[in-house]
Amino acid sequence: MKLSITTSCVFSCVLSAALLSKDQRIAAAMTTNSKQEAERAVTMWWVLFNKPSNCITNPDGPVQCGVPDIMENAQGGTNDPKIAIINASGGISDSTGFLRLAAALYKTSSCALELEADNGQYVWGGPPPLYEGRGSSFGYCPVNGEVTEVHIVMRDHGPVTADKIKQLTTFTDPSCSQAGAGGSNLCVDIGAVGFPPMSEDGLMTKDIGHFPKFPPGCADAEDSPCDKNVEMIQLMAGMGNEVTLVQTGDALQVVAEITVPKVDMVGCMVKKEKLGYKKCDNLNKNKCAAETLCVMNEETKKCAHVCDDKNKSDCKLPTFKGKKICQFQK
Repeated sequence: MKLSITTSCVFSCVLSAALLSKDQRIAAAMTTNSKQEAERAVTMWWVLFNKPSNCITNPDGPVQCGVPDIMENAQGGTNDPKIAIINASGGISDSTGFLRLAAALYKTSSCALELEADNGQYVWGGPPPLYEGRGSSFGYCPVNGEVTEVHIVMRDHGPVTADKIKQLTTFTDPSCSQAGAGGSNLCVDIGAVGFPPMSEDGLMTKDIGHFPKFPPGCADAEDSPCDKNVEMIQLMAGMGNEVTLVQTGDALQVVAEITVPKVDMVGCMVKKEKLGYKKCDNLNKNKCAAETLCVMNEETKKCAHVCDDKNKSDCKLPTFKGKKICQFQK
């Protein structure tokens, strides 16, 4: 499918990083240190519920819809709330973890948008079953008599790779370890916020915290989809992370200001930054074999750094010039 530009107009831009207020920066610094990872690729996503009256998450509340509606419809092969999940913007956090993102979205005359190109590039997000069978995506097209309920989701794509354009524009890019993408980065939703339907022009600003599936303490809960790495990179409520939604006629705009946590990732890691060769995933089989710091992953058939995806015992094995180059963090 080719991306439709006649029925939808989705613009996004990344504004340059700006300083947090003094109080916000001090608060963020209290939980971090300079050796931890802060520069990360992050995407922002429009999540639109064009028929919120069909939502089950909180039908009597000011914000009726949520993650349960997405999962319920994806698992059932339905899309009763007319859900659309569309890329809004992407950016790279600075050395302090701060990032400002802005985007605009316009009401569409069609509710059947083509959001995937013949070359494989796509701008839809979320569970694929929402789109299977339709061959298209809903846009910003509220059902007659209703007002679209807008949510914003932030997604972390991990440390920046050589293919940063894919990281900043797609939901599951080649750097991701999930869904057979073949990479080694953890790609996961880290924050979400929902706004009550706006029947008039205006703006609302709300705090954004963790993604609902990954609350604080989730890594220690039984049968949880969350592990320590996922929990550590979640946005924290009350730390100055804010999203502002602006409605002007048929247009929506969003400005998000967030600080992603600096983290020491769990697992097998490179001891020294100078040995953290970041271009392994771009090498073919022959070049991978010739690069001392890279190795071919036989399961994914992708070239990866020698420290990637190693268990605790195997993490001790890789060496460079006779010295161990990996260490296991827990």
